Amino acid sequence: MIVLDLSASTGLQPEFGELLRRVAAADEPTGLIVFSDTAYELVPPGTPGKDLAPMTRFFSERSRQNPWASFQTGTNLASGVELARDVLERDRIEHGTILLASDLEIFPDDGPRLTAALAELRAAGHDLRILPLGAREEQKRFFESIIGKDVFIEIDEATAVAAGRLGGTGRLVEESMPWLFAGLALALALLLAVNERACGRLGLPRTERAGA
Repeated sequence: MIVLDLSASTGLQPEFGELLRRVAAADEPTGLIVFSDTAYELVPPGTPGKDLAPMTRFFSERSRQNPWASFQTGTNLASGVELARDVLERDRIEHGTILLASDLEIFPDDGPRLTAALAELRAAGHDLRILPLGAREEQKRFFESIIGKDVFIEIDEATAVAAGRLGGTGRLVEESMPWLFAGLALALALLLAVNERACGRLGLPRTERAGA
């Protein structure tokens, strides 16, 4: 589930358009939520990635007209996280992954609500990854204290997360799986070799035939 921060402090970042273009090219099912003061579900989870292609032009700084101008006000991170969690629960998606792209700026009064939202997300078994866009170190430490230091990722990893190709350990599934199969194949070959050696045919001594 992709969650984009369209607040005035974040603005239209080039990473938004780049991320959506890559997801559209991969054509993996995903969902999209945008938020500022409030959060909106643009497309539900399971939407083919290619369906995001027509939307990429609205997330580009080169766009002649910003369709989000009236939407870009304050930052309410909790609303984006809460809606993403509610959507995953609504669609009965277990162990989902939420990709949040934001500058992580929050109002001090929103801290307790956001902390509760992150804790509930974790308790529900969902994973959160963050693509920080010019975030201050103070803001990063806040999230690290709740989620952990491995919560932050770069654009390449963010693309893999959005395309469903990043496992819980933070490694690309498509890269780790061949090594897993190779290891299993090697172990099987060794077991077969040991079995052949242990269960080989016994050699019996020859007996001379009696004369006629």
